[in-house]
Amino acid sequence: MDKTKLTKFIDKYHLGGNVESIKIEIKDNSLKTGFSTEDRTLIGKVVVKDFKFEDSEFGIFATSELSKILGALESEISMGINKVDDKPVNLKIEDSILKTIFVLADPEIISTKAGSIKQLPEFDAELKIDSTFITTYLKSFSAIQANNVAIKADNTDVTFIIGFSDINTNRISFKSPGTIKKTFSPISFSSEYFKQILVANKDCSAGKLSISQQGLLKFQFKEGDFSSEYFLVKLV
Repeated sequence: MDKTKLTKFIDKYHLGGNVESIKIEIKDNSLKTGFSTEDRTLIGKVVVKDFKFEDSEFGIFATSELSKILGALESEISMGINKVDDKPVNLKIEDSILKTIFVLADPEIISTKAGSIKQLPEFDAELKIDSTFITTYLKSFSAIQANNVAIKADNTDVTFIIGFSDINTNRISFKSPGTIKKTFSPISFSSEYFKQILVANKDCSAGKLSISQQGLLKFQFKEGDFSSEYFLVKLV
């Protein structure tokens, strides 16, 4: 097994350490998970096709520990599940030199209320997420590192303002063309979560961002065997 496919999957839900505990489902060579941050303002799902592994369901309690183990291994690995009474208890992961064991969690103790929203609002603006957008946002965030990014729309463009405030503060902004159904005033979201979503999907040639003035962002990415979706709720 190519380790890269597994680590790429982890990066897309781990989001820089903001999501640690998840439930994994593997069925018909499709690997997937639904997840949320602890504050429940960001939820999402990641699916990987052509992941050749036995059908199984198990929990990962500490993703950061699994990432460290994988980081010590060569690029080509073998992986299997050890079970007790048909219940997965650990992953056995090996390369040509190292043999490792990673303890699994009972999926029943990991919240499964993440990964979807039952009723979506109407989205008022949509735009393409490409390499230029990702680079621009990451450079802007690095320059300011404020905790919020405000988004507003006029008739032709969507404007992103990192460090937005009603008082006089340092801030940086840029515009991106999009399809605008309704104009709206600035709505603030977590700039850190926004950044981590883009970083985790920077290999994607094109994604889509949908914005609702009710306070919800929807990110969609697809590249090869990988597809990911994220919902980010506005700051209160």
